[in-house]
Amino acid sequence: GTSGRLLNYSLQAVSQGKDALGEVTVDVTFGKRRPVKGRAVHTDIIEASALAYLNAVNRHLGMNKAAEDGRHYGAPCLIGSIGGT
Repeated sequence: GTSGRLLNYSLQAVSQGKDALGEVTVDVTFGKRRPVKGRAVHTDIIEASALAYLNAVNRHLGMNKAAEDGRHYGAPCLIGSIGGT
């Protein structure tokens, strides 16, 4: 499995009102590699938090796969980055 260690967690409101969006940013380390950032935006901050962590895990796995294939890992796809989806 893949074990990560949460180094930083940030929650910011990006809109106002009843259906306000919360943006979560995390920094996670996996082993001895440099930290990986994850980001997600959602109206439910618990869901945004989980999606941000999952985004970091996916980026880590993508970087590992690219390194195995001898490729450069490009810009990440931000899952859950659209509020309410």
